[in-house]
Amino acid sequence: MGKMQRTKGARVERAVLKKFKDAGMDGKRTGFLPALGIPTIGDLEIEGKTFEVKARKNGAGFKVISEWLGENHGLVLVENNKEPLIVQTFSNWIESTCSTTKLLKDNLE
Repeated sequence: MGKMQRTKGARVERAVLKKFKDAGMDGKRTGFLPALGIPTIGDLEIEGKTFEVKARKNGAGFKVISEWLGENHGLVLVENNKEPLIVQTFSNWIESTCSTTKLLKDNLE
């Protein structure tokens, strides 16, 4: 991977991490560690969970998924004999996550 691609990747990872932090979630970038020879899974670690970040200038590879999602809250992608994938916009995912977290906290009190 060239310097421009690494720079873009780091910039996008920082921007996504900021969105998580702005939503009140704790996280850090982990994607730079392979460059140091340290294997990692994912580019970000948010609240102890790993996330891979992908960015495309023109959305190549994302357009059909985005069309399928449309105005829906989420999109479920099912491949035979595999666990389904769920695709959501960032804001819908944050809303769902925060609602679930609040319900769990309320039930524990």
